[in-house]
Amino acid sequence: MKKFHFTAERLLKWRRIEVRLAESAYEQALRAVQQAERKLTESFQEEAALASFLSEQSPLTALDLSLVKPARSAFAAQRRKLDDAVAAARRHVDATASIVTTGKTRVKVLERLRDDRHRTWMNAADKELALATEESHRAMRLRNERS
Repeated sequence: MKKFHFTAERLLKWRRIEVRLAESAYEQALRAVQQAERKLTESFQEEAALASFLSEQSPLTALDLSLVKPARSAFAAQRRKLDDAVAAARRHVDATASIVTTGKTRVKVLERLRDDRHRTWMNAADKELALATEESHRAMRLRNERS
């Protein structure tokens, strides 16, 4: 009986490598989302700190208020950019999650195919062994009958 050989073994190994790379990209995308969310939180904290500082000051003049307005506009613009960055990072996470899922499915299909082929090979090997055993028993009976 020939040794079991799965012809798509190299493909299975390659698919596993692709899945590991996709998982790595997914983890990196998750870290990017966390970083963008952290920056957004820091922006809110900075604006809150400015508001707190201004509320603690003595009455503000019109000049002071005119200086605060551009700062608030800058915070709002920064938050919009950060919101966009978070949304883009989340879309990237979703895309990489889809790639990981597809890759894992492909690996499972190949593994099932390999297992089915191995099972078929084992059944054929068992039949071959049974035939060889039966033939051996017949030969022994014939030898015993002749003697």
